Amino acid sequence: MNFPAAPSIPGPALAVLLALGSCARPEGSRPNLILISIDTLRPDRLGCYGASRPTSPSIDALARRGALARDVTAPAPWTLPSHASLLTGLYPSRHGVKDRDHELREDTTTLAELVAAAGYRTHAIVNAHYVSDRYGLGRGFEAYDYVSEWAVEPDGRRSVVNRGPEITDRAIRWMRSVGDERFFLFLHYYDVHTDLDPAPRYRDALSEEYPEAPTGSTDELLAARRVQRALAPRDVSHLLGLYDAEIRTLDDQLGRLFDALDKAGRTGDTIVVLTSDHGEEWMEHGSLLHGRTYYQEVIAVPLILAGPGVPVGARIEEPVSLVDVTPTALALLGLCVPPGLDGHDLSPLLGGASGGGKRFLFAEADHNNVVDGERVQDAGRLVRYGSWKLLYDRRTATSKLFDIATDPGETHDLSGAEPERAAALRERLSAFLDAEAVGGQLAPLESEQRARLEALGYGG
Repeated sequence: MNFPAAPSIPGPALAVLLALGSCARPEGSRPNLILISIDTLRPDRLGCYGASRPTSPSIDALARRGALARDVTAPAPWTLPSHASLLTGLYPSRHGVKDRDHELREDTTTLAELVAAAGYRTHAIVNAHYVSDRYGLGRGFEAYDYVSEWAVEPDGRRSVVNRGPEITDRAIRWMRSVGDERFFLFLHYYDVHTDLDPAPRYRDALSEEYPEAPTGSTDELLAARRVQRALAPRDVSHLLGLYDAEIRTLDDQLGRLFDALDKAGRTGDTIVVLTSDHGEEWMEHGSLLHGRTYYQEVIAVPLILAGPGVPVGARIEEPVSLVDVTPTALALLGLCVPPGLDGHDLSPLLGGASGGGKRFLFAEADHNNVVDGERVQDAGRLVRYGSWKLLYDRRTATSKLFDIATDPGETHDLSGAEPERAAALRERLSAFLDAEAVGGQLAPLESEQRARLEALGYGG
């Protein structure tokens, strides 16, 4: 089985803040940019991706006035490395952030740095430790506003609470403060992540309550995962109802944001990009939550774009990656895309152009896999070519091969039936990893912060 030869892999984008000049648009006509990341959001739970439940009217409306990519692979199955890739256009093996002990490499340029160099006001409001500026993600932003995801209950117990209203309020205030200046606003919402605590009206509408129903707390789900306890179908259905209700609860906040943009007269000159860092397992392959596996329920994410330069109703059918967001956003803003990015500019596909054939997509940097009682970081790898998807386990040097066009649930391992195809994909994965890099070393976290992250399933 022959795949295209592996190209030479360029190094990371140098921090050269290029003479950004006029690549496509005259400077005076460049639009604003709002990049929205909704943590832990599966595309298949959204109406615009085919969900039957009324979970996402505001997101669906955004998709109707813009473009939607149907098959998007996240570069990692958890928050930190995936967001680092979103904001740089590089895979984790290139930007060097695979765990909480490293920050972005010094020679890695962020989307915010490139946009700021073109004269944009830049601001970020984020809602999780792993999107905080500790890891270098704040480079290029004038202010990087971290809203804690934690609350302390009266009994002293910590819980994860929905901060969507506060994040939206802060975003609206900041947009008003910049007036007519061009801006780039990055928003990260954590509300869809566990603990699941949706608005009561949506909980009642979308989930079924019954005695001893699971609560959807992170502690509860981690305990079930830890002992590999299979949940009953009714319990899974209830949890999915809570998850859907969380999406619907957050969707109201997005509606507020989009209404404010419209009332300010900025909808027509603002590109909105909405995506996620990863999905969530609900027992499809026998486990819960995320971070450990590369099945579609974890690694598929939504990608919706709307605004000037984005054709209404456009659909990207071919497989793409979250690393494509940075080069695509730069191109839509009329700014130069620096050389050396892993991501591709998708803007030609919005106009119906072909992507020039299939491409290889990768994912890596899982965490907290456990072998003989010991945590193992970065144990798995994913490589895709068209509908063919190889999952590789470096601990055991074994792989699984799926054709997700004919087997979307990834239930039939074809590595034995297609040994040449599996070998060719492993070879391409090996070539990708030849250029692996390590980010800057960070000081260890304090014990309290480690305990909080452990409670979210991000130990190790």
